[in-house]
Amino acid sequence: MTSLSVKELLAGARVGDPVEVSGWLRTARHGKSFSFLEVYDGSCFETVQCVADAGLPNYDAEIKKLNTGCAVLVSGAIAESQGKGQKWEVQAARVETIGHADPDYPLQKKRHSLEFLRTIQHLRLRTNTLGAVLRVRNAAAAAV
Repeated sequence: MTSLSVKELLAGARVGDPVEVSGWLRTARHGKSFSFLEVYDGSCFETVQCVADAGLPNYDAEIKKLNTGCAVLVSGAIAESQGKGQKWEVQAARVETIGHADPDYPLQKKRHSLEFLRTIQHLRLRTNTLGAVLRVRNAAAAAV
């Protein structure tokens, strides 16, 4: 199984390819028979949607308890997305929780002000704004 960053997955994955992606959850929406998990890893602005079916062995015990900010490792296959907004999604065959987040995790999917981010300095690198700054810094350092 190929371990990919979100950027690599969105740029060149083909339908049916087995993949493994790890990162933090931007959002988690749970239903009775499946869950939608949006995973991002800081490699780009976009997220990849992972669909976890209720047939997974750890669905009730672990997956339904995931919330925003949890670190996960998702293995599965690329499939064409049924919904709008993304071209592909990962049909999860295995979802492993690497780390849990507090239920009052302060970052959300929405945009946060820089004043608010100054109050949570340990988490601000997980935002799109500061992630973009670090990607530019990395490219500049590599060019020098």
